[in-house]
Amino acid sequence: MKKNLSTLFLLLCILLLPILSMSQKFGLKAGYNFSSLGYDGLGKDIYSNTSDIRTSTTFGGYINCKLIPLVSFQIECNYEPKGIKYGTPPLPYINASFDGIYNEHFDYLCIPLLLRINLIAFQIEAGPYFGFLLKAEETKKGFQKTPGAQGEWIEEHFDEVYDLKSNTKETDMGLTAGMGVSYSIGPMQILGGARYNYGFTNILKEPILNDKEEVWIDKKNNRNFNLYIGLGLAL
Repeated sequence: MKKNLSTLFLLLCILLLPILSMSQKFGLKAGYNFSSLGYDGLGKDIYSNTSDIRTSTTFGGYINCKLIPLVSFQIECNYEPKGIKYGTPPLPYINASFDGIYNEHFDYLCIPLLLRINLIAFQIEAGPYFGFLLKAEETKKGFQKTPGAQGEWIEEHFDEVYDLKSNTKETDMGLTAGMGVSYSIGPMQILGGARYNYGFTNILKEPILNDKEEVWIDKKNNRNFNLYIGLGLAL
């Protein structure tokens, strides 16, 4: 984690040095995040059909630099909670059942690098993002029934929070795109918008297996949509 933060700091310094010599706007933003996960493997349909959106609060800051008329470059640093919750949790066991709460949370420090088209008070933006994992947890509360070798049912009770970092990659990369509006009052700017992030990185280090040692899930990708408002200041 320390290595990732050092890399992030170096990347920000390299990117900010040329920006600081140009016409800029900087500010803070906050919003609401709606996240989910994409899957691949034998259990992808079960995961997809039983999953639900995770909602959470996101916030961060940005620096916007004018490149040419109507076009600017924007770099951000945002806290973004991602992951998913399950209405009926998926299980890598054939004929198993679960009653309770089951969530998977992956929280990131994200750095979007955006090219923005500015049309008076309307903006279109797109570019890559780089995410650095802060926390990966699974919350499981309830009870699970699993068929035993003799045909009996084995019942297990859970009230646990598991650390998923050991099987979660520390970095994520993807594409972000969105649109927004802004209103200027002197040097101050009020803004709002919507954005969709699609992760290209398989965040799993190792596949998830079922009770038959088959690859149950071999790929997970982050996906999230957020709505935000912000306040900026022109230099």
